[in-house]
This record gives sequence, C-alpha cells and structure tokens, in this order.
Amino acid sequence: MDMEKTTTRHRAIEWMNRNWKVVKMFEDFAKQFVDRNRRFGINLLRERVRWECIYEYGEDDFKFPNEYSPYVARYLLGSHPEWSTLMTCHLTQDENCEVRPITAHEVLHSC
Repeated sequence: MDMEKTTTRHRAIEWMNRNWKVVKMFEDFAKQFVDRNRRFGINLLRERVRWECIYEYGEDDFKFPNEYSPYVARYLLGSHPEWSTLMTCHLTQDENCEVRPITAHEVLHSC
C-alpha cells in the first residue's frame, strides 16, 4: 500500500474532492471574516459549516472528521495566502517544520 495514500493529509484531500460544495462553504464563511478584517480559526468555521449543513440544509447525516480541519485550513491559505494575517495554522503530525499549503489542483485531481 502506498504510504502517501494512508496519511491524514491525503484522506482529507480526497474528502475535499468528494465534498467540494462543503469546501466552498468553508471558503465563503472565511471570506465573511476577511471582509470584516476579523481573525478566525478553522474550528470556528468547522462548527459554522456543521450548523449550516445540519440545521439549515437538513443534512442530518453530514460528517466532517475533526482531523481534516487543519487540511481545509491549508487549502484556504493555499488559495488565499493574503488571509494569513487573519488565520494561522499549526504544524500537523505529518509536517516536520513547515506548514504545507494545499492547492485546488491537489484537491480536484486527488482521485
């Protein structure tokens, strides 16, 4: 089995590919904070997305693993590096000394 395919990073990228509409929700909600020049974190966005999916759209079986949150944050910052003054990322277990952004190309071409 290919080790890269077993990392949390890779599983998160595959999840983002399958749930692109939800990834765009993360991006839209982040933009609301950016437009107000307010700091925000991925956990706040994650709970807002859960709320919207479950309560606003009635998707009671919506699942978003918490362990994918850092990778959605990396996608957001990879797509919008100018947001880095309002949102930061901490290193994950599969990063040695540097946060590695995730590009839309990685997400959309993961399968």
